[in-house]
Amino acid sequence: MTKGEVSTELTKKLADGYSTWCGSCKTHHLGDQLTRLAALPGGARLVPGADVATLTPLARWSGVPAEARGTGASSTGLVRLLARSDPWLLARDRAVVVPTKAHQKVVWPVLGAPGVVLVDGEVAGVWRTKATAKRLTLTVTPFAELTKKVRDAVTEEAAGVGALRGIEDVEVVVGG
Repeated sequence: MTKGEVSTELTKKLADGYSTWCGSCKTHHLGDQLTRLAALPGGARLVPGADVATLTPLARWSGVPAEARGTGASSTGLVRLLARSDPWLLARDRAVVVPTKAHQKVVWPVLGAPGVVLVDGEVAGVWRTKATAKRLTLTVTPFAELTKKVRDAVTEEAAGVGALRGIEDVEVVVGG
C-alpha cells in the first residue's frame, strides 16, 4: 500500500487526536511523522526506489516485542551543571524536561531560578552558588540521593564553575 493509503486506513481506526489537518489533501489524516514512527514496530518498511512512498510487510517479522530490551541509549554516566539560562531549560514543554510538578516548581520558581544538576540526561536536582572574593560555595539540592560517583562528578563540574569565575577554592555542599 502507498503511505497515503496506509494513512487513510489507520486514520479510520484511531481516535481524533492522532489525525491532523492536511492542507494539500484537504482532509484530516494520520501525520507523516507518526506514520513513519509506527511503521517499523507495526511490521512494515518503505519499499526502496518506489516512485510513491510505499509500505510493505517486513519479511520474518516476529511481532511487537513483549519487553523493551536492548533499546534506547545506555547510561553514559554524564553529569553536568547547567546554568539557569541554559537553552535546554528554556524549553516550552517543561513537563518533558522535568516530569514531576513539585520538581518543576523548584527548577522554575517565580524569582531566582537555580541551575540544574543533569545526570544521564535527567534533572537530578538544582544548584546555587554563593561567592566571596576567595571562595565559591556551590550548594546542590538533589531530588533523590546522589551516588558517590555522581557527587564526585558534581565536584569536578563545580571546579569548572569556579574556574569560569576565577576562583580556585570551591566547596560543594549537598543539601536535602
